[in-house]
Amino acid sequence: MNLPAQNLTQGEAAHLHAMRAAEGAGVPQSWGTALDILQRAAELDYRPAQAELAALAGHWQMAQEIWDGMECGREKWAALRASVNIAKWLTAPP
Repeated sequence: MNLPAQNLTQGEAAHLHAMRAAEGAGVPQSWGTALDILQRAAELDYRPAQAELAALAGHWQMAQEIWDGMECGREKWAALRASVNIAKWLTAPP
């Protein structure tokens, strides 16, 4: 995303920061921090972050439904964030 910072919504800015934390781009790399910030972006009603969080938690159908416009309560994001299994994502398939 190459938008000037002043054109970003709070959700977009949080999502961008989460991606940077996941990559270690300009900030220390931290999966936990990245997920915390991704949760915040989802709480700020940024739909791509919401769908991404659902997908990372393994809820693929929910991710698609969110992308298609389904609304979720704010309490849902903390539960999804808590259920993300980073070790599973970082493990190569057999």
